[in-house]
Amino acid sequence: MRKLAYISTAFAGAIFAAHYVIPSGWLLVFAAIFAAAALISLLTKRPRSEITALMLLFAALGLVCCRVQYLRTIVPAEALAGREMTVEARVTDFPTEYDDCTALDVKLCGAGTPHVAARIYDYGGCLPPAEPGDILRLPVKFTSASHRYGEKSDAMFSRNIFAVGYAKGPGENIGVGSGAWLYFPQYAARAVKNAVSAAFPADAAAFEKALLMGDKTEFYDSAQYVNMRTSGLIHVVAVSGLHVAFLVGFLQLIMGRNRRSSLICLVLVWLFVIMTGGAPSTVRAGFMQSMLLIAPLFGRENDGATSLTFALAVILLISPAEAGSAALQLSFGAMGGIMLISPAIYSRMTAGGKNGRLKNYAAGVVSSSLGAVLFTAPLLALRFGYVPILGPLVNLLCLWAVTACFCGGFIACAAWALWPVVTTGSPMASA
Repeated sequence: MRKLAYISTAFAGAIFAAHYVIPSGWLLVFAAIFAAAALISLLTKRPRSEITALMLLFAALGLVCCRVQYLRTIVPAEALAGREMTVEARVTDFPTEYDDCTALDVKLCGAGTPHVAARIYDYGGCLPPAEPGDILRLPVKFTSASHRYGEKSDAMFSRNIFAVGYAKGPGENIGVGSGAWLYFPQYAARAVKNAVSAAFPADAAAFEKALLMGDKTEFYDSAQYVNMRTSGLIHVVAVSGLHVAFLVGFLQLIMGRNRRSSLICLVLVWLFVIMTGGAPSTVRAGFMQSMLLIAPLFGRENDGATSLTFALAVILLISPAEAGSAALQLSFGAMGGIMLISPAIYSRMTAGGKNGRLKNYAAGVVSSSLGAVLFTAPLLALRFGYVPILGPLVNLLCLWAVTACFCGGFIACAAWALWPVVTTGSPMASA
């Protein structure tokens, strides 16, 4: 690995250690120890002392980043727990409707509250109509975001949500705040969801929304969800690096692998990120794939390990709390397995004699699935207590169909949006 890969690994490793091993109060102490060790390493002037010092310094930086985020977000947000107060908050996404409540993601912005991301649950119809960018004023009873269902959990923190509250009375929409234009990805995502609903029958629309957008609100209630979870295919409807890889693979299949296709794919990857609402998992996947596409633009050979570790380091620099995200761990674990193990498996499967396209495709799917499974199986066992034994076989049989559904879904939505333009001049009339 190159220097960038080494220091990126050290930085990310320190953040994971801070999340799972080192108590928050000790982070700066360990950072000082690492910095001192880096200085000592430089003074010794031994072979590779420079790279060792850099790794220690970036590990120290990772611990400092974690401590700074803890003090700026988690501490003030947790101080709200148990308090009932009237707050002002900027809506950051469209509300999600459940059977018994509505969930709304906001950012607290009024005086007397920390300006952190929060999720508000409404069980009594207290929330006024609101769209991303609107400012709400409402009474809220806050609870700790560090606990879920009575047990300690980092689920909210890993999604960059640091406060949780419950609406306790009627709220009012007091207007659109400055910077509302920043939420245009959420509006683009809603337009795509409307297109899916109009272009597909109800049962297929639930699956396509989950596959294309990561919106599983309707999908959770379907028999497809149970079947895919049992078979080990449920990962395909969690928008991640796999989906972006589908998109890039489909485009490069049409345009070939060259500088022009890399540039076009780079633009379309981020257009896809916008169309899916700019969710953290999609941004993470887009950035990870972008690192793999940038090298050909500059005429350089891509180093998968450097691209992957640097992408992980940048994501954790922006948000150290994402170290606890199962989606992040599984996404990078799968990509790591595909990069490090799958090529050797593929070479073994295709060695000797001529191979047809069908055999090469099958070898590619099997090797990719095995590489991903070998790296993600321990994570699945630790995080969820199960490992889908039939996962590789099911992926071999079904991934081609999932790829077709993913790419075909966007083509169908685009065709639906364009057809009324040709026939009636109103692309969204039936949405």
